[in-house]
Amino acid sequence: MRSTDTATVTLPAADVTNGWTYALYQDVNGNGVLDSSDTLITNGAVPAATPGNPVYLLVKVFAPGGAAAGATNVATVAVTFPAGSTNCGTPSAQDTTTVVLGQVRMIMTQATNSACNAAGMTTALGALGTAVISAKPGECVVYQVTATNQGTSTVSNLNLSNAIPAYTTLDTSQAPTCASTGISPAFTNPTGLTNASTAVTCGNGTTATTVQPGGTATLTFQVKLNTN
Repeated sequence: MRSTDTATVTLPAADVTNGWTYALYQDVNGNGVLDSSDTLITNGAVPAATPGNPVYLLVKVFAPGGAAAGATNVATVAVTFPAGSTNCGTPSAQDTTTVVLGQVRMIMTQATNSACNAAGMTTALGALGTAVISAKPGECVVYQVTATNQGTSTVSNLNLSNAIPAYTTLDTSQAPTCASTGISPAFTNPTGLTNASTAVTCGNGTTATTVQPGGTATLTFQVKLNTN
C-alpha cells in the first residue's frame, strides 16, 4: 500500500517570468480555509488518499507587486502516483486567481462553551471552526467573525456587525470583544463595540475608516441558547 503521492503545481511560464509564485498546503482539517493546522508542502509529497479518507489541498497564489487589477493566473494542480501502484492517470484541477483592488472576505467560526464560563470560553477560542456544531438549551456558543481585506488597495467605511441568532440571548458575562490590525482609526474594545439585544457591532463609528491590504477586523461574542 502506497504511503504518499506526489502533487505538483504549474503556473503559466509568462506568469512565472512576471513574478507570480505559489505555495501548496495540505488542508489537514478539510475546512477549505488556510489556517494554522494546515501543512506546507515543500517536496511535493502528500499522504495517499484511501477510500473514505480523502486528502485536501490548498493553493495560495501570490501576485507580483504592481500587478494590474483584473490580471489573472491559472494554476494547475496535478497528482501522480508511485510506480507500481494502481494506474489512476494524472488527475488535475485548475485554480484561477484574479487581482482585485479591494475585496473584503468575511469568515464566521464557532465553538461550544457548555458551561458558559471563562474557562470554557478560552477552550472554545482554541477550537473555533466552520463545522456544524450542536448545543442544548442553557449552553453557550462562541462566535468569531473576521473580515479581511484581500485586495491590493485600501477599503473604506468598514463596520463589522452580526445579528444575535434566533432563540438565543447575548451572554455579556463573557464580554464581546472588538479588535483590528491594519485599520485606521483602529477598531478597539470597548469603544468600538456596540451591544444590543439583536446584534453586536465592531467598528469605530466613522465613514473615514481605511483598511489596508491584509487588514483585519475581528468580532468575538457568546450567546446562550434560550431554555424556553
